[in-house]
Formats: sequence, C-alpha cells, structure tokens
Amino acid sequence: MQLRLLDRENLLKKEDARVEQRMLSLNPQTRLYGLELSHKDAAALAATRRNALKESGRLEFGPSVLEKIILKFSRSEYLYSYNYVPVLENLVETFFLLKSELYDRVSDDRLIDFLFESFERNRGSMKMFEGREVDALRRRLSCLEVEEPEPEEPEEEGEDEGQ
Repeated sequence: MQLRLLDRENLLKKEDARVEQRMLSLNPQTRLYGLELSHKDAAALAATRRNALKESGRLEFGPSVLEKIILKFSRSEYLYSYNYVPVLENLVETFFLLKSELYDRVSDDRLIDFLFESFERNRGSMKMFEGREVDALRRRLSCLEVEEPEPEEPEEEGEDEGQ
C-alpha cells in the first residue's frame, strides 16, 4: 500500500512539472502583453489545477486547459502583472466547477470563450468569481446552445441566385 501511494505521489509530481514547463513555455507569447509567469507562479498554478481537478472529480488528458486559458486571457485589457496569477487561479477553479456542473455539454473552447467574454464584460472584476456572479454565469451558460453550430453548406458552382 505504501508503494502505491509513493507511485501516485511521483506521478502527480511529474504531471505538475510537465504542466509547469508547458505554462512557462508560453511566456514568450504572453510577454507581448506584459505578462510572465515565474517558476513559483507556474508551480502555484499547477497545484491549483490539481486541486480543482480533484475537487471536481475530473481527469485531464493531453495539454492542460490552463494553456488555453493563459493564451486566451493574456490579451485581456484587464489583466495585469499584479493580478495575473490570482485571476488564472480563479479561472481554473471556475472552469472545472462549471465544466462538471454542465456535464461536458459545452466544449472547453466554448467555455473558455464564455469566461473570457464575461471577464471582459465585468471589466476584469474578481467579483465575477464570487457567489451570485458565478450563479449568473451558470444561468447564462445553461442558456447556451450546447451543440456546436452546423457548418454552412457551400453553394454549388454554376447556380445563379437571380434565376
């Protein structure tokens, strides 16, 4: 039993290290917006991600959703170096909470877009992540069309619309 716990702990450490490195690799892109993660910031975000996954009972395979969140939100006019990490921590927690509550009916990208639009609409206010505001997010999300829109069919060649 002791060995299994150690194996699990080693796996978690390796996963956190992988996530940290992936986040740090985004720094050249986020520097364009005056935002950069330190090793300490990346470690804190990896721990927040791990805890959010655990609390929501979710697993994540492949690239971390944190990467998508960082790339999307780094261009916000309301994100600054002083609030960068706290906002990302709140976003990750909110993302996994809403993702679980919606039973995966909304894609990761769509949920991130929705959170970004809400963040911008609230002018970057951290209140967006508190009580009634999260409830309002849930209500607005439940009204979203849960399936991706169907692509439009291309017009066939040779057809004239005027005839």
